[in-house]
Amino acid sequence: AVVSTQSTWEAAVKFLTVRHPYQRLISVYTNKFRNCESGMFTDSAMVKIMQIYRDVKLPLGRKAELLEAARLECHKPVGARVIDPENPYMNPMGATFREVIEFIVGNFHQRQ
Repeated sequence: AVVSTQSTWEAAVKFLTVRHPYQRLISVYTNKFRNCESGMFTDSAMVKIMQIYRDVKLPLGRKAELLEAARLECHKPVGARVIDPENPYMNPMGATFREVIEFIVGNFHQRQ
């Protein structure tokens, strides 16, 4: 016997799995930003986050140079990184959890 798709759909048991919003935020940070394990999108987001939330008083050209140095070090294995204690974008290395959350919440409120 042929069962129609519509009746099959109506008879099916449907369910939805939802993750807690805080778990999703932690997941974003641990999968995309922690230890600078990033791809192209998170690379640019990380640089933007550090520019916004680290109040660094430097000439623009020097800021860009230090950001690029931090971004390049992020892509090295943790043990191979050379941390420059004078580079505010390397202390701590990459975007912190707090910076990422402030960035997400700030962007959400700007869109409202």
